[in-house]
Amino acid sequence: MPTTLLVGKTGSGKSSLLGTYAKWIYRKYKKKTRLISSDPGGLPNNVKVLRDKGIIEVWKIQTRDPD
Repeated sequence: MPTTLLVGKTGSGKSSLLGTYAKWIYRKYKKKTRLISSDPGGLPNNVKVLRDKGIIEVWKIQTRDPD
């Protein structure tokens, strides 16, 4: 199973790139993309739409480090 890591500053386009990538994977292979995130904030709108369509599966994780 291929793995891709997206890292960048806020506003750098990570969510947009994820959406484009997830749609391509779904069209080509009919497979979902799994987003594993430790960000305590909400999901971007494009990710919510793709989650609701069954293209992205979201796993929210929490860190053990309180800081």
